Amino acid sequence: MANPEIQRKMAAERIREAESTGAEAIVTPCQTCYLGLLHGIEETGSSMRAYHLNEILALSICPEVTREEIINAFVRAAAR
Repeated sequence: MANPEIQRKMAAERIREAESTGAEAIVTPCQTCYLGLLHGIEETGSSMRAYHLNEILALSICPEVTREEIINAFVRAAAR
């Protein structure tokens, strides 16, 4: 985060590396890494999905909840 240009390049490389394995998604427990991966997906134009571990846990407990609802709940909680 201290150097966004380097973070964006590294995240793009992580996305390309994950794609080379045939992965369709990548999961991280780190909020900073999650945001970086989103930038990497954007940078590479990848169709890969990035998930925060908490999102996966929420979906496993409440499968009827949408991804958008989970992300909005995380945003509201972070704003407190």
